[in-house]
Formats: sequence, structure tokens, C-alpha cells
Amino acid sequence: MHVRSPAQKVVMQDQLSGHLVDQWVKYNHGRGSVIIPFPDINPSAGYRLGQLYSSADGANLLFYDNSVKWYLFDQLDDVGQICRPGSSSDPDQRVWSNLR
Repeated sequence: MHVRSPAQKVVMQDQLSGHLVDQWVKYNHGRGSVIIPFPDINPSAGYRLGQLYSSADGANLLFYDNSVKWYLFDQLDDVGQICRPGSSSDPDQRVWSNLR
């Protein structure tokens, strides 16, 4: 088993997810329409929406050692399905992060 150091474990990151079949991607940095679903109560929940993965520039990742690093989209890996507690997951809805 590979044990990662705190500098290699992601605590949280910018939103970067998409749907393989419906061909949409949701992200914070890049080109695309800006969506702010709750402008009055939570403007920080905003994101961009595009149809191509190339619309997303990349994401900031925060690590357990309190460092933050910017990764270009092509430096990130498909890490699997989006899983939310109490809801069914869609196998075609994916998340990208850094596991290298």
C-alpha cells in the first residue's frame, strides 16, 4: 500500500466535474457561461458551464500541508464518479483531481 504524505493528499479543490454522455463540464476557471444558482444567499456557489473539457483551464488544489497548487486540466486525472451521500450516483458523471 502506498502511503501519501500530507503534501500529496487533497483536502479540497475548485470544482471540476463533467458528464461523459451528456457532454457538459462544470468548473471554476476557463471559458463558458457563468452560473450563480443562489446569488442572494451564496454567491460563492457560482461556476462556469461548458460543453467541451477544453473549456476548463484547470483547478486549484488545497493539500493537507496547507499548500495550494494550480494544475492545468491536462495535469489532472479522472478520479471517478461524483458521489454524494444519500443520492444515487451516475456512472457517467466524473470528477478530475490530482493523483499523480
